[in-house]
Amino acid sequence: MDERTIEKIFDKIISLYEDKFDKKSKPRNGEGTVLASIFLHHKIFLDIKIICLATGIKCLNVNEMKRENKNGKLLHDSHAEVLCFRAFNRFLLELMKNHEYVDEDDVLIKVDVNKFEWNEAWEIGMYVSELPCGDLAVIHEQHKKTTREYQEWKDDEVKQYVDENIKTILRGKNNIKKTGVVRTKPGRFDSVATLSKSCTDKIILKQRIGLSSGLLNLLINTKLQLKYLILPNVRLHNKGNVDEILVKSLKERMEDTNIHIQFIDKYFEDNINDYTGNITHKRTSNEHGVMILKDDEYVNEPLQDGVKLGYKAKKNSLTLRKNCESLISRFSMLQLYQSFNKIHEDSYIQTKTLDSKRECLKGEVRNEMSSDGWISNIEDDFCVI
Repeated sequence: MDERTIEKIFDKIISLYEDKFDKKSKPRNGEGTVLASIFLHHKIFLDIKIICLATGIKCLNVNEMKRENKNGKLLHDSHAEVLCFRAFNRFLLELMKNHEYVDEDDVLIKVDVNKFEWNEAWEIGMYVSELPCGDLAVIHEQHKKTTREYQEWKDDEVKQYVDENIKTILRGKNNIKKTGVVRTKPGRFDSVATLSKSCTDKIILKQRIGLSSGLLNLLINTKLQLKYLILPNVRLHNKGNVDEILVKSLKERMEDTNIHIQFIDKYFEDNINDYTGNITHKRTSNEHGVMILKDDEYVNEPLQDGVKLGYKAKKNSLTLRKNCESLISRFSMLQLYQSFNKIHEDSYIQTKTLDSKRECLKGEVRNEMSSDGWISNIEDDFCVI
């Protein structure tokens, strides 16, 4: 993809953010966030479709996940990249439900009852306004500082690990000399720990097993992958350009030479970090949300603490409020899936694991990413009645 097309995509995303994105999902004055988007690019006609936008840098910790009736209604991870992956799956499930209205040149081709293939004329791309947390952000940190500014860690120092027996999963930005390992969120050591993996790790995992969720994968015969990943160009005083190092690291861990990782010299004004070489850092914003294309219109949904804005649980209550679930929550996605597909098991986990081939691949990739073992997030199984 040439520079002109990349800039056109960026301009479209920023224009939508400014004109269509709900202000309740945007940072307030003096605060910053991360903006992510998934877009489609037509190889022949060169059309561009912006499928979704998301902002966010929040993640629920173990204590916040202790809800009596969560039943798939809580978003564990509200980082912008993760919200985008979920929104993309929602977009495709909506298309499948209304497949009779799909144009010949749309992104899906129906091949059987509730079975689809991807229209290969459309390439999938992702834009992220900041370097995703995890390895990519860590490599950036390595080149910002001198060696003397690093905290020295030895392998037997257990504070750097989520589980001292699993030395291939590090907590946050601990031991930033080390790369090629899985990291959890958040990056700051003084924050309450979560079991959610970094966005770099999630992008790698998605690229290797496919962008489609367990539910969507039951309906589509094509392994969906990113063709393009657009990131901000990193410039550091006296350090030159570190983009080549970022690309090499990511492609090696993805085991994918076909993805085009490209960098743009235009920057999102509401970023937390500045990549132009200036030393600026904004306060992180609590505001976040998602916007999804549906029937040629965009649907906005501001979020708060893993649920829709305004539906946060009452103080000191372990019970979620009625109708709090986001459009992209597990509960809503299973509800949508069941509304047009009657082939399912009793529960969410039983249904999404019907594709045993995908489950085996996911296990294999996780073992390769963390050879000492994997630490899963809190399990959340439920039924939609």
